Amino acid sequence: MLQRLIFFLSLYHIIDEAYALTPDGQNSFKQEAIDRLITLSDELRNDIVIILAGYSQPMKKFLQANEGLSVFFS
Repeated sequence: MLQRLIFFLSLYHIIDEAYALTPDGQNSFKQEAIDRLITLSDELRNDIVIILAGYSQPMKKFLQANEGLSVFFS
């Protein structure tokens, strides 16, 4: 039972204050994280739920920062 619960929970991911990953040209980790998020969203599109949370205006800027983000998370 516990294994089923862990598997179930691993399919749902919430990224709070996701706008903190908006690329700024100084931190390559942010771009790497976005690239990985897009790859996972594509590879696991039928098996995973990813929720990006944050304030409206910073999230709009975040989603516009990468074309792939707006495809998967708009």
